[in-house]
Amino acid sequence: MELLQYLALRTGCTYLSDLKYLPNSKKRFSFLVNVPLEDYPETEWINAVVYLYQQPVETAAAAKQMLIRSSVGELERQDLQCI
Repeated sequence: MELLQYLALRTGCTYLSDLKYLPNSKKRFSFLVNVPLEDYPETEWINAVVYLYQQPVETAAAAKQMLIRSSVGELERQDLQCI
């Protein structure tokens, strides 16, 4: 299972594209704290951040930190729910 698929599954999104539109209150990526970087290739971590936030990152570690920070509302997103 790819990282984006895992995020969609854990957040209850039917489609990967729904991840982009989760309200801040539903971005529960804090569970990634328990996911080792080695569980996914570096490109998947980086691509997840680029896909979700349209922001470049250089390393898997930086990408993981950004995804975890999003769970506490530090990144602004549209306030739409998964359908």
